Amino acid sequence: MGAKLFFLALLIVASNAQQDCGADKNNGFELSECGDGDTKICCHPTQQVCLSGTPKGGDEQFECSTNRALYGMKVVTVLIIPICSCIFLLAAFIIMFKQVKAVSPKPPLALLCLCQTILSVLVVFSMWWKFALYSAFIAVIVFHMMKVKGNKWVLLAILVLQIFNLLATIGAYGTSGTFVPLGLLSADNVKSWEAGAIDAAMGSSGCSAYYGNFFNVESVELQNEGADPLVLFSGYCSDGWLTTIAATIAVKTVFQLFMLLLSLQMLGAQLGGGDQKDELKDIA
Repeated sequence: MGAKLFFLALLIVASNAQQDCGADKNNGFELSECGDGDTKICCHPTQQVCLSGTPKGGDEQFECSTNRALYGMKVVTVLIIPICSCIFLLAAFIIMFKQVKAVSPKPPLALLCLCQTILSVLVVFSMWWKFALYSAFIAVIVFHMMKVKGNKWVLLAILVLQIFNLLATIGAYGTSGTFVPLGLLSADNVKSWEAGAIDAAMGSSGCSAYYGNFFNVESVELQNEGADPLVLFSGYCSDGWLTTIAATIAVKTVFQLFMLLLSLQMLGAQLGGGDQKDELKDIA
């Protein structure tokens, strides 16, 4: 009996020692306090975040979350990339909008370029930010190159760029080869794109890992009263946001098809020797 009491006393002392977050108890490194009283725990000041939750009929609980701490590469993927991408996209949109505003009637192709660019602002808040920047960059090129008069090679160049963007969006048809022989000579084992951005957005199982599990719903949050046990991810990886991204990419695909159609009309008029229409006006 005495041995059991002695062992229990050692456990209590050890527990109290662990709850002391001061630098003198942690080899000179001060930890952050999470909670208070008997429920207090110690967290790393930069690589952990204190989370709390109150189960139904229970006391408030605390947890040190490494996933939720915003440090390292998570700062880049969660904050820096979306912010920098938005700055570029909004600047490009404003420049193009000012030029279109001074023109009447508005060229349909120019309006589609504006739509492509502003929709990319949503997509950069996801794993597919590269596709968003690429499609917006193509829209900027088409917007400015459509003003070049009487040069069929320029029209052919922007057509090829748009076809590549369309392939990046919808992917190859089937699992062998592509329906357009781009990417050298297409063969059974040579694919320009096996899966497009739309398919990737609908199968987004790697979203949490891409952001370093930053958007995971932690166990203490799942135990919180009223928490939905089926909601395991939040933010950029939540079901609602991923659905929004997939729908936005689908809309961008439709806009890209219309842009390609209008560009083909321009090329046909150029090759046929016809007069250029409103799309070829200098809207600068």
